[in-house]
Amino acid sequence: MGKYFKFEEFIKSDTAERLGIDNEPTDETVIDNIHILISVMDLIREEWTVYCEKNGMQHPQIIVNSGYRSEPLNKAIKGSPTSNHKKGTAVDFRAKNWDNKALWEVVLYTLKKYNIEWNQLIDECRLTWIHLDIGGDKKEIKYMK
Repeated sequence: MGKYFKFEEFIKSDTAERLGIDNEPTDETVIDNIHILISVMDLIREEWTVYCEKNGMQHPQIIVNSGYRSEPLNKAIKGSPTSNHKKGTAVDFRAKNWDNKALWEVVLYTLKKYNIEWNQLIDECRLTWIHLDIGGDKKEIKYMK
């Protein structure tokens, strides 16, 4: 468990619950990856809180939309077969106050400030969510329209 995030937030899935899919990871590597991801997200949340306070913004919480996905869940949602969500290294999230544009900048700042290795950062239309993947070895930034 992190300062701001709980392990359960990274494995919870309404789709899995609705379809009766077990989304509890059993592989120790995946569990360790989720804990590392929580640590990274805690740093992002800390910087986001500072940003929000400096700019008079309310509700600095970050909402996890999707974290770990078991293989059956990934198939059910038609996720990419190579998705790092299955490895526990990827998370989709948004700002509770819906200022994802500012949150995006804070994410980039935090990754650089703490020299965090990351693979993929996707801005999903600045209206829905941000995807962060700390697995793999390529660096890819995408702005979706």
